[in-house]
Amino acid sequence: MEQDWRRIDVDAYDPDQQYQPDPIDVPVYTLQALEPKLQQIRGLLSRGSALDSLRLAIDSPPYADEPSVKKQYLLGVLEVLNNIKQTEINGVIKQLSLDEIDVLIKFVYSLMALKEGQKSGGVLLGWFDKTIEAVGEGPIVRYLSDPLKL
Repeated sequence: MEQDWRRIDVDAYDPDQQYQPDPIDVPVYTLQALEPKLQQIRGLLSRGSALDSLRLAIDSPPYADEPSVKKQYLLGVLEVLNNIKQTEINGVIKQLSLDEIDVLIKFVYSLMALKEGQKSGGVLLGWFDKTIEAVGEGPIVRYLSDPLKL
């Protein structure tokens, strides 16, 4: 039996219709759950351990949470980035792994979108510039292609 070609559902063969994104399993945080981590980040920062504070801040960031939770966490990371001196940035970046640098770039981009981050635009651009100078443009490409945005 021959099928009438006019009755074929061509939309079923459209690649955009066939794509099903892989489910992404990320932990869900509340502000109450993140508060101890934010306090620990501030504590490390006040003791002068900027690198440990930054590492803790970029470890398991809140990807799929409420906007208010993300904003509070971003403001905590902004506090860390603001408290590290411009002259120390290169040394800090050299001690980070490539995965940590990728998350750092995500934070920088997300912070640039916030009003509070725009007030610290020079600091964020300094971090961005020194990071790209140290490791190249790979983190930018990975940020653009990564489905997990902050």
